[in-house]
Amino acid sequence: MNKISIFSLAIHGLVAFMGGVVKTITEGQELVLKSFTRFLAGGLVGVFAGMVTYFVCRHFEISEHLTVAFTGLAGYMGVPLLELFSFILKRTIVGLFGFHVMDKEDENK
Repeated sequence: MNKISIFSLAIHGLVAFMGGVVKTITEGQELVLKSFTRFLAGGLVGVFAGMVTYFVCRHFEISEHLTVAFTGLAGYMGVPLLELFSFILKRTIVGLFGFHVMDKEDENK
């Protein structure tokens, strides 16, 4: 596997951060001013989602241009994308190992 450069990681993180901030700014029907903490939280969630996406793209050797696009979109999607990744991981664990992973709905039964 190729080495990961700090520059590439920083660029992808910045793109994902911008995606998270854009999502925070444009939430709802109209443009609203948010607090600095809200901007920062949206950006950090975006960075986390973007970095997960970045490493998935690296694993599957997706081109650099598509990887940048995917990390930006992942930053914009944020929490819903992380929930999708969690669902996929949970189904993979169940399929490979036969473990049952409890859902919130299972806890209420």
